[in-house]
Amino acid sequence: MIRVFIFDLDGTLYPRSNSLYLAMSALIRNWFKSQLRISDECADRFFETLRYTYPSALEAIEEYGLSLKSFHRCVFGNLKPNLHLKKDKNLQRTFSKLLGKKFLVTLSSEEYSKRMLEVLGVGQHFSGIYNPGVNWHTCRKVDVYEAIRHEYGLFPSEICIVGDNYVVDLEAAYKEGYVCVLLSDSHGGVIAINSIEKLPGIIDKIQQKER
Repeated sequence: MIRVFIFDLDGTLYPRSNSLYLAMSALIRNWFKSQLRISDECADRFFETLRYTYPSALEAIEEYGLSLKSFHRCVFGNLKPNLHLKKDKNLQRTFSKLLGKKFLVTLSSEEYSKRMLEVLGVGQHFSGIYNPGVNWHTCRKVDVYEAIRHEYGLFPSEICIVGDNYVVDLEAAYKEGYVCVLLSDSHGGVIAINSIEKLPGIIDKIQQKER
């Protein structure tokens, strides 16, 4: 029985094709270029290597000794979700169908996370939000998953992790036995869907098998 759902934010609660995701990606790229003084000529090769070596921006920030506060301020502080998104009735219905506590675990800032949930109209569904530098002080999302699991005395199989990046959101959790759902193309044995609205149907199938 799935008792807890843990969601990523950007690219998960709304699609990567949305203009907000594209704006966020551009700001992240420009921030790293500025902080590390990367020239335009070297930028493409640098970021290809960076994504391979440090799949999570948190890892890169820690490795290069950069400021997390600056990252949050310069990237997420300059995003305006209300210009790209609005209340999502389909997402609201999706969350209403999922029985269990829901948490958000995201690399973004606390203020941005709260704004996003308000814009989408789903804040009331979440029992907690985890942001780096606030109530999460490592580079690995699985450390937050484990903290939540221990707090509620659950087995990994009772928690479903939903994200759009296999390596950052799901890989470590999948190895630990969490139920993992990828919002992207299939990857190994992980369940993959192309829309978060399909999640309730997937959970029903999983729970029927357990009966």
